[in-house]
Parts: sequence; structure tokens; C-alpha cells
Amino acid sequence: MIDFSRLNGLIDTDLMAETNILCAGVGGAASLIKNLARIGLGKVTIVDPDTISNTNPATQGYGIHQEWLFKVFALAEDIEAINPACAVTAHPYKIEELIQSGTIDPNDFDVILAMTDSFSVQAYLNKIAVASGVDTIFAAAYYQAQAVEVTGTFKDTVAAGGGCHRCHTFPRFKAYANGFKATEDAGSHIFQAEYLNALLGNLISSLIHARAGSKLGNPALARNFIKRPLIISRIDPTYQAGAGEAFENISSDYASFTGLHWPCDLPEEFVCPDCGNTASGNEAPTLTPGIF
Repeated sequence: MIDFSRLNGLIDTDLMAETNILCAGVGGAASLIKNLARIGLGKVTIVDPDTISNTNPATQGYGIHQEWLFKVFALAEDIEAINPACAVTAHPYKIEELIQSGTIDPNDFDVILAMTDSFSVQAYLNKIAVASGVDTIFAAAYYQAQAVEVTGTFKDTVAAGGGCHRCHTFPRFKAYANGFKATEDAGSHIFQAEYLNALLGNLISSLIHARAGSKLGNPALARNFIKRPLIISRIDPTYQAGAGEAFENISSDYASFTGLHWPCDLPEEFVCPDCGNTASGNEAPTLTPGIF
């Protein structure tokens, strides 16, 4: 069995062993799930209909020897080799089909991870997050590896008028509604994926500990994120989305590489179709943005 003694004082492995996570999309997130198993994750359900191609070892945590395998089955084998105590359920299907058929009940999980690069699937999972109240984290890698993004939908944030993933990424929803289409052959590389996974791993661990009232796992990170659930971390320090792009006006005066952001300005008439947040109620809580 894996020896967790080096995690003493940092991670509550008993708490991790009791945690059940649902992850939709295990391409770039493959290393994230494996690393959560390394810190004692007890149970994970992984969902992805894709198989491993010969391009994936260059951008994701898979090997060329796994080519043509379903990603979920290859990842399940890797987790077994790392931490056999982590119970894995693998579904090589679309998450929407599994939820709609009742095969997966979102309420069975402590955390839902929307790690797919499909805009429509993330939009669907946000509706599920609002309806279920289950903590849900979304991730995105920006074009040409310029930055990464993490957003969240939390029932307490929604109840306080702080919005959801859709509110925080309003310009993206607006762009897709106006006909924007993601580039099919957008480049990426493993360092962007692993940079994002490191941010996510710290945040997920923090969230699990914060919700349990533990002082381990850096719970302050999750508590701040829940108040202001949008992280934009620049890999290119000069990056900011310009007019006409999917993201507009993201903290042009923000000096740090990584920080907590409040959503860009919403139109006065805005009412979120998912959580009901309005522009008038969309005021940032008192919180000094920090660097992680």
C-alpha cells in the first residue's frame, strides 16, 4: 500500500479517503486525477468518450503504449498502479447521457470537475451544478498557451448573489451565442496542462479540507475562491483578451500573474438563466486579491 507519511501535517488522508469526486473529461486532466490519488483520494468516477491518439502523449498524461485505449480505462489502470485503494469507476460515454439516463447522480459526489474542453458540456454541467448544489469546478486552457482559467459554481456563492460559472464567463457565453466557434486545431502542450493541473490540485485539496473544517490542506485558498470564483493565471505575463475575443476586459489593470478576479462588467439587464444572478447584485465581496 502507498505510504502517506510524507503528507503528515499537510493533507488529511483520512478525509481524502472519504471523498468522492466526479470528473468529466480526462484528457489534460489525467495527471490531475492521478495526483489526487497520490494524496489519498478514496473514490473517483471518470467520464470521457474519447480514445488515446498518438498526439496525446505530447499534451496529456498518457503514453504511446496506450494508443487506441479509451482514456478512462487507461487512466483507471494508471491509478490502480499508483494507489490501489482509490476506487475508480470508468465510463467511456458522454456525461450528459449518463446523467440523463440516471446512471450517474450528481448528488452522490462531494465535488464535480468539469475538465472537458467542450463549451456545450461545461454549460450543461453548470446547470447541473446550480440544480444540485454540488461544488463544481471548471477549467480552461487559453489559445496559444497564453493563460489558464479556473471557475467555480458553489451553492453558497449563488445564494449570496455572487453568481455561477456562467456569470463569471459571460463574455464566452455571449460569443458562442453570436456564432463564435472554437478553433479545432488549437495548439497546446504538456506544460500548459500541468500548470493548470497544479492550480486545480491545490484548489481541490483546499476545497475538500475547507468544507470539512480542517486546518490542513491550505483551506484559505478555497475559502477565498468561493467568495470570488474566477482565477485567471497568465503564462504570458502580458496576456489580456482583446476586444472581439471570447473573453473581454479581464482585469486589464491586474498586475499579478495569478489572482482572484471578479467577473467582467455585466449588462444592466443581465439575469443569469442558470442561477438567477443579476448585474445589480453582482458586487465583489470585500477581499484583497491575492497571488497563489
